[in-house]
Order: sequence, then structure tokens, then C-alpha cells
Amino acid sequence: MHNVALRQRALKRGLTLSEYALLRLDDNTIVAAATEADIYRALDLDYIAPSCARTAASSSRRHQLPAPPHHPRDIRGDLHMHTDATSSDA
Repeated sequence: MHNVALRQRALKRGLTLSEYALLRLDDNTIVAAATEADIYRALDLDYIAPSCARTAASSSRRHQLPAPPHHPRDIRGDLHMHTDATSSDA
């Protein structure tokens, strides 16, 4: 749903949004593509972290997003682990 809302917002501004870039409809010039934050900025929206995207679209339009629930600096511990707990020979 969020993706659809972003694409509709782009169309209303004469732009098209794909998974690769935000482009002008009239000449296919790239408006933003480097980061998701650049695309949000080009659509006059505050950046919405993926963990907040479902409910934040309307808050973004009003520039009233809450702080993200976490930042990379807040993460402590292993983010990737291996286990044999589900293997067939366990």
C-alpha cells in the first residue's frame, strides 16, 4: 500500500517512481535515485524508515513523523547467527 501511495504522489507531480529511480514523465530525466531518502525528499516527504512505513505515510505528508524506533547505533549483539536446531540430523 505504501508503495502505491508513493507512486500516486509521484504521478500527481508529473513524475514516475520505479524500484530504480524517480523520473520526470515528460523526458525520463532522473530526479532522484541514489537513496530512498533522496526520493522522499524529492516527493516533499519526510523519510520513512522501512520499519515505520505501514502507518507513517499520512504523518510524513504533515512532516510529523515520530523518531524511528531504533538506529543502527542502538543495536548491540549479533545480527546473524547459524544453528543446527532445525536440521534433519539434530
